[in-house]
Amino acid sequence: MALEQVKGYFRSRLPSLGFVEWSDGFNFTNIPKTLLNDRWHLEMGRVTNVSQNQPLQLRWPVTLRLFKSPGRDPRTLMDDAILSLDIVLADLLTAENRVAYSDNFKNLYLDSFRLEQLGETNDNGVIIVIELSALIVMAIS
Repeated sequence: MALEQVKGYFRSRLPSLGFVEWSDGFNFTNIPKTLLNDRWHLEMGRVTNVSQNQPLQLRWPVTLRLFKSPGRDPRTLMDDAILSLDIVLADLLTAENRVAYSDNFKNLYLDSFRLEQLGETNDNGVIIVIELSALIVMAIS
């Protein structure tokens, strides 16, 4: 199935980088503080049609959130978050990783990224928010 391969790609790449999936499909704010470090959560956006030709080409925006542990000083935490961002982007966007994954999962584009504090009054944790777009090809007969 072509659509399930989007989340599958992240599940195949992020564990080798030391990140564990937060399994709640919609809510990423309920991760316990004791489990927060090096978790990831994927929010699936609205799929749009890229092409009217056969096969069907779909663009699926996804928001990947990576969580870095509270309890460190903010400067070290930010440095660690930037290093993690660099490593994750390099791995996810490397051409051979994307191409080798699946015939239907054609590409992954970086749209934007940002670093957010854990809460308005809590700068002891960082959320790395990465906006990506997956290109999927579905064979329609």
